[in-house]
Amino acid sequence: MKRLLTIGLMAILMMLSCRTSIFAFDWKPFNAELLDQSENDSQKIVVLKDKQNRTFKVIYQDEAMLKKLSAPILKYKDVFYSWQSIHCKDITFMVLANLLDVVIVPQQFIHHNQNIAAAIPAGITMTYDPDLNLMRYDFRIMSGDQFVRISGNYSQEDELANKIGLAYDDPQAYLQPTVPAASEPVDSETMNEKMVQALIYLNDEDWNGRQKTIPLETIHKVVKVKEANPAMTKAELWKLVRKEKVKITKRQFELILILYFNEFK
Repeated sequence: MKRLLTIGLMAILMMLSCRTSIFAFDWKPFNAELLDQSENDSQKIVVLKDKQNRTFKVIYQDEAMLKKLSAPILKYKDVFYSWQSIHCKDITFMVLANLLDVVIVPQQFIHHNQNIAAAIPAGITMTYDPDLNLMRYDFRIMSGDQFVRISGNYSQEDELANKIGLAYDDPQAYLQPTVPAASEPVDSETMNEKMVQALIYLNDEDWNGRQKTIPLETIHKVVKVKEANPAMTKAELWKLVRKEKVKITKRQFELILILYFNEFK
């Protein structure tokens, strides 16, 4: 009996040591405290809190690349939290390949005495290129029943906030002349699936407020169903997805349509 207990204890200790080794990265250079950690497939997800009690997430796979991009992570974390008109609810940095992707979920964006943060349903997405030392934003906002693409090189908050406000007030002036049809995936050939998976993770919570993720295979199934039935409404597609017994929540289904097909309604 004692032998079995000893073996069991050793197994538990080995499991704990393995999990600890996964997140053995030294976060001190980030001047932040590690609040939470988890793992999704090959991605490591950590929640950090800086000296000003501001939290931010970091998603990464390779520690060497994380170290390389630690300086811009710290720089832009401070930049985005210093915004005056756009108040950040959540900032997530995703170290993917040789680039740094950022998702900023605004809590408040006052425009003409109105909070239009809800007009940015998937957040403000940016990509930092360390070779060019350039941060570029590319995301969409909703204005009425239209979606407007906002893109450009980030320089300062005022320029970005003014562009969002103008697009919200006059979407026709910002609509691209070659807007993809609702039945066609947006940038489907170049879209980073891991980033899509991370965006769904960031924007999907269960009734306990815990964020959930979704397998890439499930995302592929929904995309194929949509592409095979471009004329179907969202409600009809949802019924078809359910009929085919795809394991997915309605919120996850809606996020896939937003991220791949720009279907907000």
